[in-house]
Amino acid sequence: MIRTADAVLAAAAVCGSVVLWRYFRREESEDSYEDLTGPVSFSSRMVAAYRAVESREKDALFQDPMAEGLAGEQAIQQAENELAGKTDSATHSHTDGLQMQSGPGVRKQSDSKRQYCVTRFALRTKLIDDQILAALSDSKVSESQPEAVRQVVVLGAGMDTRAWRMDLPEGVKWFEIDMKDVVAAKNIGLQRAGAQTAPDQQDCQFPLKAASFRNFSADLNRRYWIEMLIAAGWSNKAPTLWLAEGLLMYLTQKSSEHLLQDMADHSRKGSVLLTQLFRESAREANQEYYGTVSNKHLKALKTTFTSFVPDNYQQYLEEYHWKVNTGLSNADLHQAVAPHLEGDQQYASHGASNNGVYVEAFIM
Repeated sequence: MIRTADAVLAAAAVCGSVVLWRYFRREESEDSYEDLTGPVSFSSRMVAAYRAVESREKDALFQDPMAEGLAGEQAIQQAENELAGKTDSATHSHTDGLQMQSGPGVRKQSDSKRQYCVTRFALRTKLIDDQILAALSDSKVSESQPEAVRQVVVLGAGMDTRAWRMDLPEGVKWFEIDMKDVVAAKNIGLQRAGAQTAPDQQDCQFPLKAASFRNFSADLNRRYWIEMLIAAGWSNKAPTLWLAEGLLMYLTQKSSEHLLQDMADHSRKGSVLLTQLFRESAREANQEYYGTVSNKHLKALKTTFTSFVPDNYQQYLEEYHWKVNTGLSNADLHQAVAPHLEGDQQYASHGASNNGVYVEAFIM
């Protein structure tokens, strides 16, 4: 009987442990980053989610049929809640945990034909799409630039899908670099979507629009990534389009400067840099803004911005041999890309909105 009782108690303890484990796993999952390691990695899914939401609009700025699968259900739901003016409940209940957001929202105007306003993420995507096509255009070839750009290197690529959805000119070699967890998650997503990643793959749902595609993981806070890029087939003897979209602010200040210098040191004449910078004056305003957003994963980015540039970013970039051609704040971005569409009024009314700048620069 004693042994039987001990067995019963042991079984009860095991069952109790399982119940507790499931409970804490459920609580943990509410703030889960799924198969990614933290808020910076998960931001790759959030950006894809905003692209997916934009793609559903009747007058969408672009179409990204792969975005929804790469974003995942959690990120899609977070984006939709944010845009619908909902917020995460401060209490953990057994309801859906959502309530209507008070104060200025981002919901569409009642007379709009769109479901949601156009987000800064959609505007950024459209701007960079157009800049990429312009940079790769054969019309750029001249006596001063005798060779067309046919190499694209995307640093901090996240869930970018341009290699499959854009009409790229022939012969473009496409390279992507990101953190290990992001690259692994993206590769799984690409496989599930049926995306072509090698020229010899046939009957793929999403054919590769580039001549070749290579991606690999590297810590961009360290300087060994150039050697890995060369090993992947990139050449520093041909001009390159460098894309660092939503990246530099997550690096350390020194690493951000090293990255700008390393790209310049390995760029041939005709190379282009497309990037997003945050000016020093944005530091406090940016943290304040991300502290007020309802999306818990965006809120978690509050303290992750560690790299900023002086307000005179043009002079700053010239120190690293990059000559600024254009620089647009978020307010400028909206007017340049889609002035006919309603934007995110909650963000536009905040001081942080004018401190980020989207830069196109050429190697000096």
